[in-house]
Amino acid sequence: MWNQRDGHHGQQSHPTLCDGKSPCESCSRCGVLRPKTVCVYEVNARVAKSELQRENGELRRQKALSDQILHALRSDRQVSNICQLLRDQEGLALIAKVANSESSVSSPEEVTSAANEELLQPKYECEDCRSPGTVTTPSQVLHRWIAVSCDDQLTKHLFSLYWTWIHPAYLLFSMEQFIEGYMTGNEEHCSAFLVAAVCAAACDLLDPHWTSISGQVPDVVALRRGFVAEAIRQEELADRGARTWLDASRVMLIVNSRSEVSSLTPDTGFVQDG
Repeated sequence: MWNQRDGHHGQQSHPTLCDGKSPCESCSRCGVLRPKTVCVYEVNARVAKSELQRENGELRRQKALSDQILHALRSDRQVSNICQLLRDQEGLALIAKVANSESSVSSPEEVTSAANEELLQPKYECEDCRSPGTVTTPSQVLHRWIAVSCDDQLTKHLFSLYWTWIHPAYLLFSMEQFIEGYMTGNEEHCSAFLVAAVCAAACDLLDPHWTSISGQVPDVVALRRGFVAEAIRQEELADRGARTWLDASRVMLIVNSRSEVSSLTPDTGFVQDG
């Protein structure tokens, strides 16, 4: 905070207490002692610098993805699929994945499904303490975020169902950031609560006769019940101030609304108990 009357920094001794939006204790006290002063609140320099660095990093990432897409268009590769995804207002990361894909898909559903599968493939990480070239697969974080009995293939299939059929109607959060968080264990955009909620919602779309490569046929009702129970448990453990908690809560609203509709009796239209 900057005091325009006498040049006094109201929060000078505690610069990190001001968020640039509302007065901190020091600023409020300054206003009481100097009622005729006009104070201007500014974001702390350290906070502003961190935000600027984050924005610059995001801009560099988007530019790199845009360059990949433009290169594919110049090379006359995946042009129709890229245009379809652009019309559907899909994210740059998903479009870049399709642009770099060697496979050929035709329908919009196949385009989105193929992109989802591509995003869910193992990738190389080099940002953390792992040695370069170490592959991080979903199974390596499976024990942290999935407590329900569900193999890796089924988990990826549930994700694919969610992003193909539910996400286009409910744009609650970024698919690219969720997948990246799931792959790397980054809790900024993904969490156990959000994973359970997404899987619970996708269970409503799971074919009862779907069979994994290992030959296992999941019990859809039991699987959904397990993910709902896990989501409820994780909700109590999750940080309510985190963005993932809000995202997961919104997904659970979809899950609960479907539960209420599916429990209506055909004769009376009332919800059955139990």
